Amino acid sequence: MISMQHFTAGLLTLMFCGMVWQIAQHGTAADSEEQQALRELGWLNSAKPEQDVSAAIRRGDHRFITWSDSQRQVPGLEQACAIPPHAINNMPGSITVAHQYEHRKLAAIAQVYAEEYNLQMSTWLQREGLWRCQAPA
Repeated sequence: MISMQHFTAGLLTLMFCGMVWQIAQHGTAADSEEQQALRELGWLNSAKPEQDVSAAIRRGDHRFITWSDSQRQVPGLEQACAIPPHAINNMPGSITVAHQYEHRKLAAIAQVYAEEYNLQMSTWLQREGLWRCQAPA
């Protein structure tokens, strides 16, 4: 017969293993999300904003870029500029929750890339008389 002490130890071991399994599954999901974001943002390592702006202009795409739907400020432009939603292109890839070094590095590059891209685009649009920064009414 199994003693109560052995039964309790076995039950506690099963409970502990269950908790460890749940934690491992959650960690795996978070790691998977982070790996997906790294794949989506990997292009930033070789990105060239000036060339990308030129290509966008040739395609007739004169939108500014941001990194999330909730971002109200367009990087590289004055905060007072009124940018209509149709003039913004939300780039793929998540930079909101970055835990790994590589992800944080790509998030920093994304911010600098967006600032430069938007500065180049606004300079071209202003020179062509297609847009100028105006404070919202």
